[in-house]
Amino acid sequence: MLTYREGTGTIALRCALGFVFLILFPGVGGAQPAQRTDAVLEQLARLAEGQHQLGERLARVEEGQRQLDERLTRMEEGQRYLIDRFARVEEGQRQLGERFDNLWTLVITGFGALLTGMFALVGFVLWDRRTALAPAVRQMEELQERERRLEEVLKRYAAKSPELAEELRKVGML
Repeated sequence: MLTYREGTGTIALRCALGFVFLILFPGVGGAQPAQRTDAVLEQLARLAEGQHQLGERLARVEEGQRQLDERLTRMEEGQRYLIDRFARVEEGQRQLGERFDNLWTLVITGFGALLTGMFALVGFVLWDRRTALAPAVRQMEELQERERRLEEVLKRYAAKSPELAEELRKVGML
């Protein structure tokens, strides 16, 4: 039995050997030479037809292989395109990450500057209050001390002067 692997050359060789065998040994088949020749020609015709069919099959197989090669080539091109596209996407993600990092740094810097400004303002307000109020507090303390001394003097003098004592009682100082 012939297989595809044996190839068309092996088929032709077997046909030729069979033909030579029949020509060299005409009496082997037990039939008349004309009948044998017709039978051989018929077999050769069938072999030629089979060989022709095998050739057509081989052509179809080769065409299928060519189409498969074209498909594989297109698939490889598609894979290269996808790899390039993925590389561009990864590059875009890397750039986006860098931008996000830069934005985050800007936000942190902005909040730091804002908090520093707020603390500086609070510190300035406290310092200003102290420095602004210190003279007023000092003056108030001096006035209170002066008032205390005046009250003391008036009370001592009211003890000697009944009119003054009466006036101080009216205003509620005695």
